[in-house]
Amino acid sequence: DLYWICLRELNPITLPDCIGQIDPKIWISQGVVERILNLPRDHPEYEGRLSAVYRTLASKRTLLVLDGYDEALPVVTRMISLLVKQDPGLHILMTSRPGAMGLSDISFDLHVDNLGFSTAHIKQYVEKYFRLRHPNFVEDKSVTEFLEFIEKRESIWAVAHIPLQLPMLST
Repeated sequence: DLYWICLRELNPITLPDCIGQIDPKIWISQGVVERILNLPRDHPEYEGRLSAVYRTLASKRTLLVLDGYDEALPVVTRMISLLVKQDPGLHILMTSRPGAMGLSDISFDLHVDNLGFSTAHIKQYVEKYFRLRHPNFVEDKSVTEFLEFIEKRESIWAVAHIPLQLPMLST
């Protein structure tokens, strides 16, 4: 099973002052049921879904994708820290903007930085994109013009290095 959880979606969930007494797996299960499945606590299926998500987490066959650590409130990051410390066998992929994870007390098996595209990668991507988009593509004039256009505009050139953004610029 896979649960993708946008951490800023958990910010509005109210927690009592006694955070250390809450089972983090129950808390994250509530987040999945309330924020992903959109079931309010008074929904007839709420308890059953909550139990199912909790059992799935306990089975250790689940990947939790916790997206946007840098956007989570301190109470949410505290609960994540408790979750990881309580059950180090959980499979978690955490995303964050650069620098935010350095403030965390969570220990990870692997830390990966997405450095983005190099200039060579941008050129390679654009060439492949134009070839696929234009089947009769033979000369690289349109690639050269496009690359010159984005290189001359500093803000666009910075965005072109982000793998998710370059396809949007290329359209």
